[in-house]
This record gives sequence, C-alpha cells and structure tokens, in this order.
Amino acid sequence: MPDSMCIPISASRFIMMMLLMVLPSSRSAGHDRVVFYIAKNGSDSWSGMRPTPNRGRTDGPFASFERARDAVRQGTAAGLHTAVCIRQGVYRFDRRLELDSVDSGTKEHPIIWSALNHENVRCIGGRTIGRFRPVQDPVALKRIRREHRGKIIVADLRAQGVTDFGVLPSRMNLFFRGGRMPVARYSNQGNILADPRIVDPVGGDSRLRDDSPAWRTGFRRIPLETIGLVADEFRTSARD
Repeated sequence: MPDSMCIPISASRFIMMMLLMVLPSSRSAGHDRVVFYIAKNGSDSWSGMRPTPNRGRTDGPFASFERARDAVRQGTAAGLHTAVCIRQGVYRFDRRLELDSVDSGTKEHPIIWSALNHENVRCIGGRTIGRFRPVQDPVALKRIRREHRGKIIVADLRAQGVTDFGVLPSRMNLFFRGGRMPVARYSNQGNILADPRIVDPVGGDSRLRDDSPAWRTGFRRIPLETIGLVADEFRTSARD
C-alpha cells in the first residue's frame, strides 16, 4: 500500500477552493516525486517534508499554503518533481493565494495538490461573524412591525474587521450551516401590488402620502432641495 492517497487538483482549479471546498482523496503519484506537507500543527520554518512534526519539534510539515507553493517553485526550478499533500483541518485564508502556470508543472510531471489519505480538508476564504444581537436602533425599530422585532438580529461587521461589502451585483455572501443565505427582501415571496397613494398624480405632485404602504417597505423621505439642480443660476440655464 502507498504511504498516501490523494486527489489531483490542478493549480488553476485550486484557486476555486478559497471560499469553501472539501477535498476527498485518491492515489498519489510515483516514487520520484518530492512531497511537501501542510498541517495545522506545522511551521513555515521547517522543511515541509515530514507529514508530522518530529519528537523534538525541529522539523515537520509547513503551516501555510504560501510556504508550500514557494517550496514547490524552488524544487521545480531545481529540476525536482514536486507535489503537496495537505493534512486534515480547516484552513482559513485572509488573502488571495496566487498560483500561475508555473505552479501547474508539465503534462509529463504535473504538480499535484491533494488531501492526504482519507483526511478531510476545508479551505475557507470567508470570515466567521459573531456577536449577533436584536435590533436596538430606535429609527430601525420604527420601521419593523412589533411582532417581528424580536426575530431580527444584527451584527456590526466593521467592528469585526469586515469593511469591503462588495458592489452589486458582486456583493459578499453569507453562509450559515453550509448553506448560502438569501438576501433580505420584502415581501419574502412574489410581488406586492398596491396603490402607492401618491398625493396628486394628475397634478404632478408625486410625493407619497403619510398612509402610503411604501413606507413599510423601506422608503424614506428625501428633501428635494438637497438633490438635483438647486442653484438659481442652474435653474435659469435649465429653463433657457
């Protein structure tokens, strides 16, 4: 029996693991291949050529994917046939792992990144969010029906280091118990067909009345004098 069983993963496909992936296992390549190891209890100061730390903890697997990538590049430049086997565990990424065509090897000697034996490896590029609490903002509470207020919880993302929220449609995603959470919307299903209750649609007054159902969906009043062409000289030129 071989010492390890691995699944082949090309460098180009490996980048897709940055969000979330579970790596199964299959057989590794031949005996002429130099194998580097990554483990949760590893160290980037070690050689990376042992699957576990030695008794004196002076050598063992690498700790990071970046260090393994650099070792593979150095080995390839020296004419070695390299591979990487990853020990079980959850590996979190706070920055991009860059792999290019050099990291793929050749058709005859591909560079393989794989899970060791039947161990499960999870690579996560997201951040764990905690400290959820009920909505306390008075302004927000006024816009939520009383029967729903205790069912809505919020978390301060900036306080937890999340500052890049993305730009639609490339927004960030939230996963809970392995599933992607849908974006909040009103209503939860279908569409709302209702009279918006405009003040005077015939006369040109398109303001919403105080009893308009639009206020319950999140509309807010915007002072018209704060938007558009407000300076007198702009109004004059616009009329001309």
